[in-house]
Amino acid sequence: MPAYILRTTYYAISVIIPMYNVEKYIAATLDSLLAQTFPNFEVIIVNDCSPDSSRTIAESYLDKFDGRLKLLDNEKNSGPGASRNNGLRQATGEYIFFMDSDDLLLPNGLEEMYSFAKESAADVISFKLRCNVSDDGKKILSIVEHKQPKLAPNTVLIDDGKQLAVANIENVKAIKQSFPYADTLTWRIKKVLSRQRFPWEIWLKFVKRDFLLENELFFHEKIYNGEDQIWTYGLFLCAKKMLHVPRVLYHHRISENSIVRTTRTPVQNMNIWVTTFTNGIKWIDNVMSRVEFFKQHPEFRHEVLEGVCRRYSIKILSKVRSLQQHDIYESIRQEFADDWGDNDVLIAQLITFAETQRKQIVELEERLNEYEG
Repeated sequence: MPAYILRTTYYAISVIIPMYNVEKYIAATLDSLLAQTFPNFEVIIVNDCSPDSSRTIAESYLDKFDGRLKLLDNEKNSGPGASRNNGLRQATGEYIFFMDSDDLLLPNGLEEMYSFAKESAADVISFKLRCNVSDDGKKILSIVEHKQPKLAPNTVLIDDGKQLAVANIENVKAIKQSFPYADTLTWRIKKVLSRQRFPWEIWLKFVKRDFLLENELFFHEKIYNGEDQIWTYGLFLCAKKMLHVPRVLYHHRISENSIVRTTRTPVQNMNIWVTTFTNGIKWIDNVMSRVEFFKQHPEFRHEVLEGVCRRYSIKILSKVRSLQQHDIYESIRQEFADDWGDNDVLIAQLITFAETQRKQIVELEERLNEYEG
């Protein structure tokens, strides 16, 4: 384990918040943490060189947290992945909760998360319900339920690496019924990862710090879009025990920042997802190389990678439909030449070829429909 990682535990929970240009929201985010019914936590804010007054506002909260608030600064603007990694390296909590700097946590949020984690002894707690709120944080826009195996009301799903079981939500220890899955990692791959039935959002996870450090589950710092999905693959592939809880404890703000992040040109969108794909699939493969299950079952390692390829190929191709094939080729080759070395032409040509094949299939389907009509 690298020497710079602190292993001493001082708090039950470390709440890590990457911060960039959120002067309009950061005070409300910190107020929601001050209102927590569970006091044994620290807050680590990592300022990613915000040019606005975000840092000044955060600094004004130092005394309010009575020493439980740390304010770190990145030397240069590095993105959310690097910020979360820097926070994780400084965290002293038994559990880690990554929070976005413009979101809100319900007053009982940390208390319930910690209670579920301690009673179940799970490496990872995930919350299957997501609540989206308006920019001012006052109006609920939607409550999204992530598709998972159906559970009876007031129950949770426990995955302990050997079997799945349901338990009463008020008493996680009281497991009443077991499902006969001989190998839960197989189940995860077949039923969850392959069908994308899992909440990918980072802020719907509550994770043991030692689990993250021992499995080296740091964020890839060159992935700027979809980093939550890649990181969640790591949780799924390494956790010995997971708990899936149908609770709403977190309000995700649909803010101006969320809208701004989506306004990119087709070429920018394509290049961002190609970056996520090429860096992400290598990160996931490196994680699997450290897991004994995949050493014994290489066929499942292939199945995971195939699923990742399928997922991100669809993402990439959806971003290039308005572009000409030669534009796709030139843009990818120029953008990634340094990273791909002698393979830049080959990979650029393969992506261009895939889009050509997709268009030919669409044209063929249109002709068949005309013929049948």
